[in-house]
Amino acid sequence: MIESDGHGVHRRMGNISAIVITAGRVDLEPLIGSLHRQSLAPAEIIVVSPVELPVLPAGVCMLKNTGDSSISAQYNRGAELATGDWLLLLQEDVVLPKLDHIERLWSKIAPDCVAVASPVQVPVPWGQSYWERVYWRRWGSPVCVGITGKCDLVSRQAFFEAGAYDEQHFLTAGEDTDLHLRLARMGWVKSGDDAVLHCHPTHLGGLWGIWKKHFEYAVGFGKNIRLHGLSVARVTYAGSWYHHLCKLTWLGVPLLFWHPVAAGCLCGLLILLSQAQAIMQPSWRWVLLPLFSIGVFSSVTIGTVCGILGVCKNKNPHLHK
Repeated sequence: MIESDGHGVHRRMGNISAIVITAGRVDLEPLIGSLHRQSLAPAEIIVVSPVELPVLPAGVCMLKNTGDSSISAQYNRGAELATGDWLLLLQEDVVLPKLDHIERLWSKIAPDCVAVASPVQVPVPWGQSYWERVYWRRWGSPVCVGITGKCDLVSRQAFFEAGAYDEQHFLTAGEDTDLHLRLARMGWVKSGDDAVLHCHPTHLGGLWGIWKKHFEYAVGFGKNIRLHGLSVARVTYAGSWYHHLCKLTWLGVPLLFWHPVAAGCLCGLLILLSQAQAIMQPSWRWVLLPLFSIGVFSSVTIGTVCGILGVCKNKNPHLHK
C-alpha cells in the first residue's frame, strides 16, 4: 500500500483489483491512464480479451480468454485471476471523468455494503443517424442504473458467494440485473454520486437497430422475471421512469378509432415527457416519434415475453451493449 505523501504520490490500495473487459476495438490507454492517475488507484489492473491485443498499456496484466467471449464469462475469468478483496468492474469504452472517482466509490462502503455502482452517462449527441441520437439523448444526463459493469466496486467475496455472473442464462443482456439482484440479497448495493461516461464505440444501425437492441435487452429482462419474479422492480434502473415512458405511447393507438383528439393529446404528452431530449434534435422526423415509440414498445413486449417463456436464446457473442 502506498499512501499519499502530499506531493502527488497516489495511494494504492492492495485490496482493489480492476477488471477491464475488451473486444480489442478501443484504445485502452485513456482508461488505463485514468486508473493509474486516480487518487485511490487499484493495486492491479487485469485486462480480459478474447483476442490478442497488439499494444498493451503499461502496468496491466493481460488475460486472453479464447473460450466463451460473453460479457459474463469475461468478467468471471478476470475475477478468478484477481487477488484483491474488492473488484472494480469496467468496460473498455468508459471514461472516469474525475481523478477521485474510485475514492468516492470507496467512501460509500459500509459494513453491510457489498457493492457500489456508478451512474452512467452517454456524451450527446452520439450516433450517426437521427434515431441513434434520439436514443442516446435519454442517457445525456447521469442515470442511476445499478450494477452495469461500467464502473462498479464489488466485494470479491460477495461476488463469488452470489454465484458470480450467470454464464448459463446471460451472454450480453440482463446479466447485470441478475447479479444486482443476487448481490442485493446479501447486502446493500449502493449508487455512487458521480457518473462515468460511456463512449459507446459501436453504432446501432438506425431505427431497425434500435428496435433490435430494445428486443435484446427485453429478452434479458424477461429472463430475469423468470428467475427472480417481480423483485426485478427493486433494481435501481426501474426507478428511471422517464426512460420507460416512450414505451407507453401505444396506449394512444386505440383512442384513434373513437377520439383522435384525445389520442393525439395522450401521445403528445407521453412523447413530450419521454422524448423531451429528442426534441432538442430539430428534424422533420419529429412527426415519426409516435412510430418510434410504438416500435420500441412492441420490441420490448415481444422480447420480454420471449425471455419469460425461454423461447429465445441470446447467442450474440459480442461484448458491447
